[in-house]
This record gives sequence, structure tokens and C-alpha cells, in this order.
Amino acid sequence: MSFLTQAGHFVLMAFEHDQPVGMLYGYLLDRIDGRRMGLIYDLEVVEAHRRRGHGRRLLQSALDLSRVEGALTVWLTTGRDNDAGRVLYHEAGAEEIDDVLFQWVLSSTNAAALTCVSSATAKDRRVRVPSHARPNAHLSGPRARYRPPPAGTGRMTRWLR
Repeated sequence: MSFLTQAGHFVLMAFEHDQPVGMLYGYLLDRIDGRRMGLIYDLEVVEAHRRRGHGRRLLQSALDLSRVEGALTVWLTTGRDNDAGRVLYHEAGAEEIDDVLFQWVLSSTNAAALTCVSSATAKDRRVRVPSHARPNAHLSGPRARYRPPPAGTGRMTRWLR
């Protein structure tokens, strides 16, 4: 099934002189309490066209769309080293939070890989990673093998209505 034919999926494009120079895609997801939340999965602007407001307009359009569709919050993740993105998100009213992000990679060769992306400096967490565990822990069966985290671990960002 095509991405855009599915309910709640959206793609926004930025153009300059009829040429595509940026895009944002995301999802509107139903919550258990009957409200909705938005997830911005990707925001990209061609490097030669950055610093011209395309990203800001794409982001604002996604926030406006999410608000009109009844979203209570909008979330996205970005790398800690994405300084320009983080400035943009703060300027757009986002709250940078320090949550832990887990990912399961499901494939025919490794159906139980778990990745934890986390800040090592966070002091107040609802879920604590044990001291012997390291971010990017990969589970492969009943025993876990831990590896050091990759450079540029992510942060969650959300917008409140």
C-alpha cells in the first residue's frame, strides 16, 4: 500500500523556482484516550537551499496540520550533534526532553535486536538503564551483549499545543 493512501500519513514539500528543495513526512497517530499525536519522522532540506526558511515553513506546516487534525502533541527525534535542527525546533516552541528511545530491528536474520539511545548524564529518569548496560545494547537471544554507544545519540523533541 502506498504511504500517502494510508490514513494519518502526510508528506509536505518545499519548492524553489518549481524545483523540490525540501520535504517533511510524518504520521498522525491515535492515542488510547481518543486524542491524536503527531510524529515527524523526517525533515530534510537540500544543503544548497538551507538557511532560507524552507525547514521552518515545513515544520510550521506540519505543526499546523497536526493541530487541525486534533493532535495533542507532536514528537520527533534528532541527533545531539544536529545543532541547526535543535535551534530550529527550540525556536518553533519545542521542549527538548531527555527520554530513552528504544528500537527493535525486526528482520529474518535478527528478530530481536534492541537499541537503547540515551543520555548518560540524565539524573531523573522514569526508566533507568542498569549501570552494566550501555546505550545501543543489542539483544540476541536470552543473553544480552552490550556495545558502546555510537556517536551522535538522539534526543526526543515534542511540541505541546
